[in-house]
Amino acid sequence: MAYNSITNIKLGIVLEAVSEKTYAVRNLRLDGNTFKNTTHHRLASLLNNARKLSKISLTGCQLEDEGLVITFEALSSLREVRKINYSNNGIFSKGIEGICQYIGGVYRKSDLESIKFNSNDITDLGLTKLLEAIQNKPNKIKDLSFVSNNMTDEAA
Repeated sequence: MAYNSITNIKLGIVLEAVSEKTYAVRNLRLDGNTFKNTTHHRLASLLNNARKLSKISLTGCQLEDEGLVITFEALSSLREVRKINYSNNGIFSKGIEGICQYIGGVYRKSDLESIKFNSNDITDLGLTKLLEAIQNKPNKIKDLSFVSNNMTDEAA
């Protein structure tokens, strides 16, 4: 379903229809689709039902901070998720701070290894908060990517 240009309403209908059949889906690419406020919860419902999901790519979906937190919370109930790509979504540090509560607490039982946040608007503060959450809680995260964000040498 990557790189389609269907409206939020039609996309919501498609996601609801697909969510009933997603238990066996392992890889899901929804790149390039626009998920504005009206579809965040529908998308979260789809993700929550994809019990075997191991890779999800939401590159360029215009999720912004609110969509990041809603979808990340939905993914937190899935044990088999290994890779998540949130690149190019207009995410700021506020969104990163919003997901920190899920990093160690819920994900300590999961196999999450990789999260990509490339080409967003994340600052030093967002990176610092996420690194603190990862360091202070048990998890299996081995790969974090923040290429092309708004960070300075202070975050290094």
